[in-house]
Parts: sequence; C-alpha cells; structure tokens
Amino acid sequence: MSLLKWLNGIFSGGPYYVKIARDCLSVENSSTQSKFSDKPLVSISNSPKKEILGIGVNAPRQNATLINPFDHPRLLVHDFQVTEKLLQYAFRQVAKHHFFSPSPIAVVHVTEKLEGGLTTIEERVLREAAYGAGAREVHLWNGPELTKRQLQDGSYKPKAI
Repeated sequence: MSLLKWLNGIFSGGPYYVKIARDCLSVENSSTQSKFSDKPLVSISNSPKKEILGIGVNAPRQNATLINPFDHPRLLVHDFQVTEKLLQYAFRQVAKHHFFSPSPIAVVHVTEKLEGGLTTIEERVLREAAYGAGAREVHLWNGPELTKRQLQDGSYKPKAI
C-alpha cells in the first residue's frame, strides 16, 4: 500500500456502509453520517465517446442509454465498469467535505434476497468494483442490516479461527 493511500485512509473516518439493491444504492460514512442514496442508474451518451452524462433518478434520458448495473435476471452485477463508476461517484458524494478523496474501508451488503447467497464470482465482482472505486479495504457482509455500533466496532470483519 502506498504512503499516500495509507495517509488518505487515516482521514476517511469510519467505514463506508454500501447497501446494494436493484432499485437503490446507499453509501454512508459510519462516523460522519454523510450519506448518498439514489437509484443505481447511469446515463451514458450515445455518441462514440460513451461519456457518463448523469447518475441517479435525475440522469438525462435523451440521446443516452440508461443502465442499472444491478438489474439483471441471473446475476447481481451485469456491467462491471458501470458498477465501478457508480460506486466511485457515491464514494465521492459521501466524502464531499474532504479536501481530497479518501480511500475508505467499504462494507458491502447486498440487501436483495438472493437464493443461495452470492456466488464466488459475484463476491469477486463486488470486491474488485469497490477497490476500483477507491476503497483501500473491502468486506462483504451477509446478514441483517448492520447498526452504527457494529460498523464502529468492526463486527462486520470475519472472526479469526
């Protein structure tokens, strides 16, 4: 880990609690209560350059393709690059008050009822997308919604055997 990323992590506050569902993406800094919550929609221009025009319910729809990377009948994530950009945007919104973008610890919680749980492929996709979005550490949480206290005391971390 680079020195800059380590220093950056010191100033990021508590872990970012990332809740993912087909109809909502929510990211909250557990120590500052700064929060981003919106529909996971990304508007991408139809031009050859494929620029992101907007994110969320207010994303432009004219001359654009609207993508929800979490809305697929067979998989949780069907577009990795869009998922990564969406998480990156959400992390920046939560860290708006920071002088520079922090490298947070991300606790990713899929809130949909997934039969049989996440596959190892979906787990890897979620981890890689969170790392690509700027997280310095990623934990996947499977269970009931975490409380602020559990986030602060690290209850989301796997127990040592």
